[in-house]
Amino acid sequence: MPGLDEKLLEIYDEVLRRNPGEDEFHQAVHEVLTSLGPVVAKHPEYAARP
Repeated sequence: MPGLDEKLLEIYDEVLRRNPGEDEFHQAVHEVLTSLGPVVAKHPEYAARP
């Protein structure tokens, strides 16, 4: 999906995989992740996964 940082795209892909058929939820998650893009660009450690 365009507009997402690579690390956030991985999170979004996981949300899609874990919640199939939840289009409104997918849209909400995408909007939140898009708004977090500038923060993650400045602080990539925030998107780090254990």
